[in-house]
Amino acid sequence: MLNSLLQLKQKEETNAGSRFRKATGRSLKIAVTAAALILFFWAGSGMFNGGSTSLSFTMAAYAADMESSKIKLSEGTQVELPFGKLIRDQAIPQDDGTTRYNTYLEGSSYFTVSGDNIKSVSYTSELGELMYTDIAMRDKDPEYIRARNEAKPMPGGGSVMVIQGNRPYLQIGHQVTANYNQTLGDQSLAVSWRPWYVSSEMAGDPEVNPADFPREKITVTVNFNNGQSATKTLYLSFESDGTLVAELAET
Repeated sequence: MLNSLLQLKQKEETNAGSRFRKATGRSLKIAVTAAALILFFWAGSGMFNGGSTSLSFTMAAYAADMESSKIKLSEGTQVELPFGKLIRDQAIPQDDGTTRYNTYLEGSSYFTVSGDNIKSVSYTSELGELMYTDIAMRDKDPEYIRARNEAKPMPGGGSVMVIQGNRPYLQIGHQVTANYNQTLGDQSLAVSWRPWYVSSEMAGDPEVNPADFPREKITVTVNFNNGQSATKTLYLSFESDGTLVAELAET
């Protein structure tokens, strides 16, 4: 699987090579010490699709929640995201005599967009999996309300909800579209990301190095109320110790 992924990305990485710099060049790697972050985009000036007016996104990382102090990123800048560290720990013997390893992404990795007059945002992941919850729709769903009211508390905090049937408010896949809700603001545009293409390989082989995998490419297209749109690209990769690194593409 790893070889096929590397071949798939070879052409794109060659073309993009001249537009990016490693941490020793123009790119600056910034360590973020918080346990959880949310990535956040502003509408600024840059390139519109279908119009002469320009627009760009400035990305920032949020620690713990969207009210925390933000870390702004420039194009071509790398940032280490400790909330997205891939962990491989417990060995689990299988019935067929093989061994698998408990592998998971430590913390939550969310992405959201901010700006004026936003109608919706489309996120497209090349390698991973995206998940979007329409919170406004979810909170009105009868099955969700029932499950929330019957949630069982867990020792140490939290609760367990058992939801049956379809969840029309949930999108999971390589592409999701988030619709803006004025009451919820930027929270209504948030999506989460899962790197199954890496974690599944690590779970089956203790020698797999997450740094050997090609970069994930997430295309973010913001659709405005006036019918225009603007697009930015976010690249995600892992270091050898499982640390997640994000870089906003230069334009």
